[in-house]
Amino acid sequence: MDERRTQRVDTCQPATVQTLVISQHEVVRGQLVAYLTRALDLSVRGEPFTSEAIVRAHPDVVVLDLSQIGHAGLVAAIDQARCVGARMVALASIHDLADERAVVNANGVYRLKTAGADGLAEIIRTAASGQVRQEEGWPTPPDWDRRANRGPRSVRVTGGRRLVRGEGRVASQAHMQ
Repeated sequence: MDERRTQRVDTCQPATVQTLVISQHEVVRGQLVAYLTRALDLSVRGEPFTSEAIVRAHPDVVVLDLSQIGHAGLVAAIDQARCVGARMVALASIHDLADERAVVNANGVYRLKTAGADGLAEIIRTAASGQVRQEEGWPTPPDWDRRANRGPRSVRVTGGRRLVRGEGRVASQAHMQ
């Protein structure tokens, strides 16, 4: 009888999501790791950016601080994440359309740091499960405004993401359902 109870408990526990936080800023990295470690189903560690760190850690999800790595660093991180089958959650201080497109095209999540850490653990869980959904959230960059003024419209993106453009907003804030 006790053995059946133990088995039942073991099968009900959520799977642990191996999460690697990458940031060049030690304080940012430490704060993200401390915050995410509160989620019992996330196994979190942090490292400074190197593409080798992703391969060594072999995480389910890479949380990448885009500060100080540049677009070439982002592309390298995406390539390494793909090699190990990891999903990407990119955190940006300033919206960069090229970076956003690179992350979204890699089936990742692009999120501005101004959105705060609330909900980040849930975004990681959803990304790990492969159910990534980009949602409406912030004013568009100026070069998208002219195209967006035609009213709301939906565009299908690889990986099942739905971008909604129109009324001066773009749907890539990266909140999950």
